[in-house]
Amino acid sequence: MALELKPGVKLDLAKTPKWVQIIIIVIFVAGVGAGYFFLQYKPKSEQIDGLIATIQKQQNDISVKKAKAARLEELKKENEWLKSRLKELTEQLPEEGEVSGLLRQISDLGKSADLEILSWVPGRKRTNPSGLYEEIPVDVALNGTYHNLGAFFSKISQMTRIVNITGIRMSGKDKLGVGFTATAFTRIPVPAEGGGK
Repeated sequence: MALELKPGVKLDLAKTPKWVQIIIIVIFVAGVGAGYFFLQYKPKSEQIDGLIATIQKQQNDISVKKAKAARLEELKKENEWLKSRLKELTEQLPEEGEVSGLLRQISDLGKSADLEILSWVPGRKRTNPSGLYEEIPVDVALNGTYHNLGAFFSKISQMTRIVNITGIRMSGKDKLGVGFTATAFTRIPVPAEGGGK
């Protein structure tokens, strides 16, 4: 078998030494192997590695989403509980327009407990440092018995609205002279989202 290397130059493989034939075969096999490696194997291997990485990322995403989906019912229940709790707390903090009715209710509780209200002086409204609610203090002076005073404070503690009684001052024996500060709270309206008018 003769190979033509260039026009007019021929190489007869049968007449070449064995070691040259082996070198030519090794070079040919190495060239075919290198061509296969760089043209077929390496690009396909990189493509497979990329697909494996994509599959792993998608499997991780699926795991995260499954975990979230598993908690969905729990989160819905928690959301409902938070909404009902917010409603309860909102009822305890009336809007500003409702405070006068609340204070009138406290005054009526004092009268129904057979206490004589001597003075009822609302103080200046002030915003709590948290900025979430306002405090409306009322200085109260009244006369009555220990029993009636206890009944009055008990009725205030059973109200759904929050009213703090502080600074209690008492004088007298049979008929008490009592002074204290009743503080009502009102929520600060939250502006509507979007700033629409």
